[in-house]
Amino acid sequence: MIGSNLRLTYVAIFISDIKARFSEKKLDRQIPAAKSLTPDIEDITAQVCRIYKVDSKQLSHVRCGIKNEPRDVAIYLIRILYGETLMRIGSRFNMNTYCSVSSAVLRIKDKLDRDRKLAR
Repeated sequence: MIGSNLRLTYVAIFISDIKARFSEKKLDRQIPAAKSLTPDIEDITAQVCRIYKVDSKQLSHVRCGIKNEPRDVAIYLIRILYGETLMRIGSRFNMNTYCSVSSAVLRIKDKLDRDRKLAR
């Protein structure tokens, strides 16, 4: 349990750091170059893999009923920071429906909302 809380703290710091670095460059659909100002999807997944100490193949591993927190965090960051569509994110992570992607985003968002320390 302590290891899990420590990992959540690292994830919170990571998410806060990424948001802080790119918040002033937030994606604006009316600015054509906005996507070039956000972190690259590959950079996001590489950083998630580094923080969680997992291989990038593990992010695409889908098993019904088995949690994959690194994948959920990567999906959340790609959706929030890069503004990618649910369908495109789903195809990138071998997920069949956009509902699964939306659920992953909501899981991380709920986790951030519940744990004030994690949100910082």
